[in-house]
Amino acid sequence: MSTIQIKSRDGRSLPAFYVEGPARNAPAIVLIQEIFGVNPAMREAARSWAAKGYHVVCPDLFWRGQAGIELEQREPGEFQQAIGLMQRLGHDLAMADLDASKSWLQQTLGHDRIATVGYCLGGRLAVRAAMELEFKCAVSYYGVGLDELLSNAASSIKPTVLQ
Repeated sequence: MSTIQIKSRDGRSLPAFYVEGPARNAPAIVLIQEIFGVNPAMREAARSWAAKGYHVVCPDLFWRGQAGIELEQREPGEFQQAIGLMQRLGHDLAMADLDASKSWLQQTLGHDRIATVGYCLGGRLAVRAAMELEFKCAVSYYGVGLDELLSNAASSIKPTVLQ
């Protein structure tokens, strides 16, 4: 378990939390954060997925605006701050960061058996990634704003589970 730096599409350093899987050839997950950043809950989710047999990388999608932010949903002020971060998130840049994270895993592991799993905001981005990026599959847990996104889904969407 460690914080790593992934080269973003614009040549900058994208911070991410990485948990190595049990074997080099194990499948991998790009884990997509909620609106609270890569906080203790997301790091625990990464460790949990790794314990199930996956390599897991969880990129900090807020890094361009406020790198390393960790918010707590039960704190009223922090919840409002998280909403603001979500509203300012450039979704196209976030997609590029997810693609860079997938590419880093491919290069590191030497295979492309990579899924994406996301929660809340991350659930929406996981579905979009299944539509636009070369992930093998996607899982969206309580993804937000899926109605409008799925109405535009092409028949070529990768296998996707909505929870």
